[in-house]
Amino acid sequence: AADFALSISGGVATVASTPTGITKTSQSIWVLDLNISGTANGSETLTVNPAAGNVIYDAAGNAASNSQSNNTVSLTEKVLPTVTAVTSTTSNGSYKQGETIAITIGFSEVVNVTGTPQLTLETGGSDAVVNYSSGTGSNTLTFNYTIGAGHTSSDLDYKATSSLALNGGTIKDAALNAATLTLASPGASNSLGDSKALIVDTSVPTINGVSLNSANSQLTVTFAEGVYDTDGGSGDLEAADFSLSI
Repeated sequence: AADFALSISGGVATVASTPTGITKTSQSIWVLDLNISGTANGSETLTVNPAAGNVIYDAAGNAASNSQSNNTVSLTEKVLPTVTAVTSTTSNGSYKQGETIAITIGFSEVVNVTGTPQLTLETGGSDAVVNYSSGTGSNTLTFNYTIGAGHTSSDLDYKATSSLALNGGTIKDAALNAATLTLASPGASNSLGDSKALIVDTSVPTINGVSLNSANSQLTVTFAEGVYDTDGGSGDLEAADFSLSI
């Protein structure tokens, strides 16, 4: 191994100047073990030369040249993709059963997806497990959440920092580095709950009670929650919204 000298230019990784080991495949092919420090970003150029002092010769006794032309190679990028933020392209507001909320997960670099990764959301008594929908070949993956029966949340968020799971699939960058799937803590900066105000409400409004004035001319109706006569809470009730019988 000491017959070779190594150096790196560019990038952020460094290399020990002497290989840590050597293996002969044939008399003309030698495999050198490297000691790389730091995380290679792919812009490093590794150069190998015969060590100083003319220590490498051919069978005729010719010393190996110290002016090589095919003695460099680029290091493989080893920077792992990481999650930068979770948000949604769906507008803030309240959503009911059957409606869909598009949740997006941003990564630090372009990633490619195989299979069907999943994201687990905190939705009350039963958590929603949402399948990956689209985004491979970009740095943003989309998970379309269709609200199910009984789901509820006053501020929709994923369940935990480990809520993004591969489910037998993969999320990797172009250099085939597997992504780190750790999410920000729910409610913390860059979480879904922090970036958006999405309410999941599948409860059907019910009447809590009624009371009649002494003249039998007015009936007061109290609901369990605020109610409106148009979808989305944009209009007050009208008399025609009620049906009475005796």
